[in-house]
Amino acid sequence: SLGEAAEKMGQGDYSVRLPVSSSDEIGQLMQSFNTMAEQMQQTVAELYQHSQALETSSEVSHRLSTILNVEELTTAVVELLKVQFNYYHAHIYLFDDAREYLVMAGGTGVAGEALLASGHKIEVGKGLVGRAAAHNEPILVPDVSLDQNWLPNPLLPDTAAEVAVPITLEGRVLGVLDVQNRKAGTLTTEDVEMLQSVAWQVAIGLKNAHLYEDAQQEKMQVQTILDSLSLPIIISRLSDGQVTYVNDAFSEAAMLSREMVIGQATPDFYANPADRYAILTGLQTEGSVTDFETVLKRGNDEHFWTLLSASIVAYGGEPSILASVLDIDSRKQAEAL
Repeated sequence: SLGEAAEKMGQGDYSVRLPVSSSDEIGQLMQSFNTMAEQMQQTVAELYQHSQALETSSEVSHRLSTILNVEELTTAVVELLKVQFNYYHAHIYLFDDAREYLVMAGGTGVAGEALLASGHKIEVGKGLVGRAAAHNEPILVPDVSLDQNWLPNPLLPDTAAEVAVPITLEGRVLGVLDVQNRKAGTLTTEDVEMLQSVAWQVAIGLKNAHLYEDAQQEKMQVQTILDSLSLPIIISRLSDGQVTYVNDAFSEAAMLSREMVIGQATPDFYANPADRYAILTGLQTEGSVTDFETVLKRGNDEHFWTLLSASIVAYGGEPSILASVLDIDSRKQAEAL
């Protein structure tokens, strides 16, 4: 029996146990085997859970690196946690502007959708979520029936265990990651450790999303100003020269529609290629070029004299070249007479 049980365990069946019917040496050997099998089963379970945690952390990191929208980010994280660990519910709460309440930003299932739709929020210091935010530390309650400060939610009647982990970046709490289970005792310190890793990645993702939103808002403001100018303006990325903006005045001067220019590599507008290199050299060494006389080409290949000024700026969160073009062709023609 011992040999058969050992063979099964060698094949990965760590649930095998031997009947102990005596207290003699054979019985003690059987009991020792059972103890070893139980320890092996627990170790394998812990290793599996740790492996799942690493896999989830890695997948969360990958997901967050591609999401620059707060709503999409929070939804992706809670859904991933629910699927990977079969939690009863997973939620993310974020501070409101006044930092008085934690407002749900992402939740799983029908209950999560209902809570999101109702603008569900929790006051700082109240319940597990509020306490985790107020003290900037994880709160684990393996059995909610034993916690006098636990706040029940009628939409989540089966909650028996809960853990709330603060989402913190550079010492500042941004929100709380909250997870619930149906069975008491099924949330442990291992869950807390894994969720802390996920919460840190969520904090980085939130920062990136906010930076992107700020950059986009700033970009829109800049575009509004540039659209109103009569001076032709073109903006291209410094990294690859791709055109990211032209105003109507530039389109008219160059005789090229916006659709023909934006998204393309910067067209070769220069009649003399040496002028292009001179401007790029000036940008590299000085960061800007002012009133550079050069002959440019229009979309119909017509040539015209201009004063070109350019500088390196941040546009849409990326280093870019902003160039303005002043048409001086009439003046140059008059000077030639």
